[in-house]
Amino acid sequence: MQTKLDGLGTTQAWFSYLGTLKSCLEYLGNETSRPWLYGGTGLAFTMNMAPDADPAGPIAWDVLCVNDCSPTHPGMVSRLSTNLGFRTKSVCACAYGAHTDTEAARKAAWDLVRGAIDEGLPCIAHELEVPSFSVVNGYDETGYLYLVPGENKVPYEQAGPAPWAKLGNMIGWVHAEAIVPCDPAPDEVVVRDALRELVERMGRPNPGSYFIAGLDGYEAWASGLERGQAQGFGHRYNTAIWLELRQEGVTFLKEAKQRLPGRVDGLIDEALGWYEIARSKLAHLHVLHPPAHIEGERIQSDDAAQLLREARQAEEKGLPVLGKIAEALG
Repeated sequence: MQTKLDGLGTTQAWFSYLGTLKSCLEYLGNETSRPWLYGGTGLAFTMNMAPDADPAGPIAWDVLCVNDCSPTHPGMVSRLSTNLGFRTKSVCACAYGAHTDTEAARKAAWDLVRGAIDEGLPCIAHELEVPSFSVVNGYDETGYLYLVPGENKVPYEQAGPAPWAKLGNMIGWVHAEAIVPCDPAPDEVVVRDALRELVERMGRPNPGSYFIAGLDGYEAWASGLERGQAQGFGHRYNTAIWLELRQEGVTFLKEAKQRLPGRVDGLIDEALGWYEIARSKLAHLHVLHPPAHIEGERIQSDDAAQLLREARQAEEKGLPVLGKIAEALG
């Protein structure tokens, strides 16, 4: 027997967490725009990379944490979500944090998702089929029913059941969330808190991690490309994700200017100038190395490294301006 939520869809995004989250918000009647979601969670202006361009860069740090693994518990996105009109009930465990019992987490995630679906709440989970996030729209006696982007102009397709006991089995990260509506914060609070959190997180390293957070992640990525160390798939995938984030970040700033007329116009214009440069450099990189999966590929490219360094140079000027916007709204 199956239990399903009717009318729940899924949205294509390179950063699958935000794409699935947007779909769940739409189902709940939350009209937050895509740029407002990307920017209001702080993710639109982040950077976290490994020297070999490992594809886990966008998620292999504490911004998505929901447990007490990080000194800034809970993670940035969890703290900021209530400003955007939702909160999450979550289960998370992995080999790298304070919560390592993945078997117990799989059982807890199964209980969480079934209970949420019964209440009419949409869910998301990581690695039901591949190492990315999916919208969970139901369950049966064996596992999760979920949605995948469709082909041939079909927006999405039903998939599953994915056995509940194998959630996160490939890379060992068990993560599931139920999305719960709440009242959103005023626009100036959304902008102020997101940019304040972002600037703080971008200025804090990842102690003991292979991944490098903040603008230094650009240099790690560029140096790996110069040495021919960059994984082909990881480099191309990361390029698509960071470009998507910067594109939405630029639009977020434009939307913030419209929502807060006369409040911080000059500072937003200044920030836009720098982040539009960074977006342009990443767009050129995306053309140079479009998404592809070539088995065993490693990429060496001085041109790509130069584009990344130019993007970093722009963001070195833009990031402090984001901090000034937050201060001005505080």
